[in-house]
Amino acid sequence: MIRFTTLFHLGARVLLIVCAFVVWGLLNYLADALAPFVGILQEYGTIASGISAIIIMVIVAGRYEATLDALAAYFYVREDLKTPISFVEAKKLSFLFAGDSKGKWYPLEEVAKMPNEQRKPYLFRFADRVARGELPKG
Repeated sequence: MIRFTTLFHLGARVLLIVCAFVVWGLLNYLADALAPFVGILQEYGTIASGISAIIIMVIVAGRYEATLDALAAYFYVREDLKTPISFVEAKKLSFLFAGDSKGKWYPLEEVAKMPNEQRKPYLFRFADRVARGELPKG
């Protein structure tokens, strides 16, 4: 299942799927190239490369989910909330925008309406309150 809260999260997941298809294509090409030397690849090369691509996609998705969430948060904060942050800062804030198991996330659209100098401190104060369990009302 593709879980996303913003278009940036969806884009990161779609990019992962596209990469899996590229890997599948490369593995399929390699299987075709090796088919004359390895007889089993002539019959099962496409299936084997497809299964390999799916396994690689699952491993990458599991291993790099936090990075994908941070990347999506980075673009969401910079583009939608109009707040310049670094990737390291986006990693610290990504839990706000990734959504939990119940689908709860914090769009924080009010940040884009604040003066520029107040945006980043507000985001980090908000994240700190959420992390401590002091969920804001609203």
